[in-house]
Amino acid sequence: MDEWKSPFALWAEKTGRVPPFGGNLTTKVGGYLEDLVAKLYEEETGKTVRRKNATLVNDAYPFACANLDRVVVGESALLEIKTTNSFPVMRTLRGGEFPDRWLCQMTHYLAVTGMERAYLAVLVACREFVTFTLERNEEEIDALMDAERRFWALVETDTAPGLDGSESTSEAVKAMWPDAREETKDLGRFIAVEFEELARFKAERKLMDERISTAENRIKAAMGDAEAATCGRWKATWKTQTRRTFQPKEFAAAHRGLDMAPWYKETTSRVFRVSENKED
Repeated sequence: MDEWKSPFALWAEKTGRVPPFGGNLTTKVGGYLEDLVAKLYEEETGKTVRRKNATLVNDAYPFACANLDRVVVGESALLEIKTTNSFPVMRTLRGGEFPDRWLCQMTHYLAVTGMERAYLAVLVACREFVTFTLERNEEEIDALMDAERRFWALVETDTAPGLDGSESTSEAVKAMWPDAREETKDLGRFIAVEFEELARFKAERKLMDERISTAENRIKAAMGDAEAATCGRWKATWKTQTRRTFQPKEFAAAHRGLDMAPWYKETTSRVFRVSENKED
């Protein structure tokens, strides 16, 4: 349910096939702002929170652990702290809900800790501050822990979950097999359906691209030299723009004595192509 990490990518991480996420500027900023959000929560609610500097475990769920942001003094409750500037998350929060992955995280913490409720404090784009309360729900806990137990069995047995087309799965696959060796592997017939579907999907995409271009060209022809047009609930723009691009070949030709090598960045990647085997 995490839009940033697929089950396959998580499995690859937990089995040591790819390195864990090391953080980025967004997570670093979130870490710096954690104390501020905790203080805002105390000021708004009158509650007192404190750190829990320990990794918590529960014998009922040996595959699970929890690292809480804060615990609420005098209550059987925890506080989860978030910062966000994501527009989809903002829309969800303003609708009175919060993302499913946060719900799962807080439910996970309630399962591990045995606490009765979880509070959520979110600083939105450094402009809004919102809070939510999640009461302990045994059915939700049982469902989540069952899902985690089944996933962890895949880790323990080194059995990969199904692959999907998400970006995180694609990145995990590239990280697991970054380099190619000189070998032609016979895949047999067990994966032939994937080749057939790939060819069919590409043909369908080409057809859809042509239909999209046809519709766009008809709209452009109807607009003529107008930079904008309306049609009921639709609006189209077709504005003149100027773009400047650097031309390295022309530059090198004009400066033949200049060594251009230091200005080129070399990257290595595997290029995937599929074509029909005419000999088969």
